[in-house]
Amino acid sequence: MRYGTGTPYGVDALWGIETDDNAALFCENAQERVLIQMDDTVGSRQFRDLVCIYVERLGEYVTVANEISAAFGVTTAQGEQLDMIGSLIGLPRQGFEDDAVYREFLKIQIDLILAASRSEANWTGTHNNILSICRTFMGAIGVGGTIVLNNFAPYSFSLSIPSITDPAEFNILIGFL
Repeated sequence: MRYGTGTPYGVDALWGIETDDNAALFCENAQERVLIQMDDTVGSRQFRDLVCIYVERLGEYVTVANEISAAFGVTTAQGEQLDMIGSLIGLPRQGFEDDAVYREFLKIQIDLILAASRSEANWTGTHNNILSICRTFMGAIGVGGTIVLNNFAPYSFSLSIPSITDPAEFNILIGFL
């Protein structure tokens, strides 16, 4: 298997995921839009078949585009696909073999990257952003508990998370903060 772990890589699943048949859907939609003058009689059916031949290729393009999108989406990617996403956003696996934990780390990293480029998102360093990162991180490693955040003027804060005890986990969290 080349890209995914859910479906074998091959002719039926080039990106390692399940595929939909959009060619038939496009053909059906085109058949509904052909003018009434081109009815289903034998002589007129050839035009409908020609239209279907043209739009089937568009359906195949949509199918491939959906496969690529699903194969490299953070919520649907698995294994090596997650590693590729991590390499694009600058976050290696850091020793965590579990895809669910790594997926949450990728989501935190993506939120941090997007926060700097979007005006409506939480900016890095705000109390909302810090709490969101801590909550997502704690959910990823399976630790509950209380987060205590105190902000001090102008740009400092005190953060206490008593439920995280592993120093390696603290180092990863500090890297996100």
